[in-house]
Amino acid sequence: MLQLLAARRTGHGSAFELQDPPAPPPKYAFIGVRACELAAIARQDQVFLEGPYVDRSYEARRKDLFLVAVQCTAPAGTCFCASMRTGPSVDGGADLVLTEIVGGGRHVLVGRVGSARGAEVLSAVPHRPAADGDEQEAAAGVQAAAGRMGRTLDVDAVRAALLQNPEHAGGTRSPGAA
Repeated sequence: MLQLLAARRTGHGSAFELQDPPAPPPKYAFIGVRACELAAIARQDQVFLEGPYVDRSYEARRKDLFLVAVQCTAPAGTCFCASMRTGPSVDGGADLVLTEIVGGGRHVLVGRVGSARGAEVLSAVPHRPAADGDEQEAAAGVQAAAGRMGRTLDVDAVRAALLQNPEHAGGTRSPGAA
């Protein structure tokens, strides 16, 4: 949608003044986004971009957002994305996906293109094809990370607990809930 002009009423009747059009939003690139964060961005997209009430400011900023994701191979002791089914593997939502391989005297990043913009950016930076076995080693590292998560959360139990306790003092009751 293109805004042609904006005006503000200056008093009663038909008096108005033209306003400067809003500046275009800045373009952002998020580097090092994890799979769990991509899941959070996807949830924000559902809230702000879908349905009858689209947040135009969010939409303008999100449109040109460039995302470089990094798959986890060394999760923290507080990580629990595997139990939430939101990681550690990046399955979509990023323009470029990187996986770090460390060991055996080397430190490399294995990359995967996730969008046309990702391919365009990758073509503009020095890189080489993955060495034999790098892609398999990267995938194995991500799979192993899922097994080393420090915590778990039973998402089905959380849903059930919330539905069984609508009057809990720590929360609020939805309007019109029975």
